[in-house]
Order: sequence, then structure tokens, then C-alpha cells
Amino acid sequence: MAVPDMKKLLELKQIAMKRCEERILEAARRPPCKKRREDDDSHGMTRKMKSKYGL
Repeated sequence: MAVPDMKKLLELKQIAMKRCEERILEAARRPPCKKRREDDDSHGMTRKMKSKYGL
């Protein structure tokens, strides 16, 4: 079994985290979505975040 390259894994993790932070900051700069869904209460927090911030 191959030994994982921890340095490469940490580098990939940092890249992914940076991209996520950039997307969150970009979404925060945009105005909230004006569309309202009738069934907002029937969905989880992820659905509400996606509709509000466009993530």
C-alpha cells in the first residue's frame, strides 16, 4: 500500500480552503436573492443558504 504524501495532501487542503473562502467572500458582496420559495420551511439550511447567497 502506498504511503500518502502528507505535504501534498496539506497543500491540496489549503488550496481547497482558499477557494471556499474566495467563494464565500464573493457571495457576501452580492445582494441577497429576491426570489422567495413557497416551500422554504420544508428544506434544510443548505437550501436556504444556496437561495440566499447563491453558493
